[in-house]
Amino acid sequence: MFTGLVEAIGEIEYSRAVPAGRRIGVSTIFADEIEVGESIAVDGVCLTAVSKSPHGFSADVSMESLKKTTLGELRKGSKINLERALTANSRLGGHFVQGHVDCVSKVLEVSRRSDFALIRIALSREFSAFVVEKGSIAVSGVSLTIAKVGKSDFKIAVIPETLKRTTLSSFKAGRSVNLEFDVLAKYIQKQIGMNNAQR
Repeated sequence: MFTGLVEAIGEIEYSRAVPAGRRIGVSTIFADEIEVGESIAVDGVCLTAVSKSPHGFSADVSMESLKKTTLGELRKGSKINLERALTANSRLGGHFVQGHVDCVSKVLEVSRRSDFALIRIALSREFSAFVVEKGSIAVSGVSLTIAKVGKSDFKIAVIPETLKRTTLSSFKAGRSVNLEFDVLAKYIQKQIGMNNAQR
């Protein structure tokens, strides 16, 4: 479980094919604190550190994750958002993020307003029930508040601090992003569906 509050921007050192997937190497400023076997969100995808080095860690990415997330697009030098899993004494900022990406979407537009950014992202009708104004969403692992919802898109307003601490500052139109919708919204929608089916 994560909160969507990015701890650091990491960098891909390598991405190599392995049986049934890929292995990626990640460099990070918190390399000394990583334990083999721990969960780390890489651009919003929950991965397990399978080994560590003085510079970071490596993780295996399954074919399923490569198909359903942006991790298959990562190359040497790619910047990624990193967050370690919650601990019992963690502050619960952001919102509950599982690291289970629901879909990949595209950035449609980025507009700058002083040091702030307004980012418009495509939204499939399939997932529109999970997106509400002032609700939470994880975009490439970053917990954000939805500013506005359209018929086939939504907007997020990003403050300077978030731009400084995440890869959102490099977002441009056409970029692929991982989306994870609020798990509470998904449970509520499922319950509504079950209640309607019983009538």
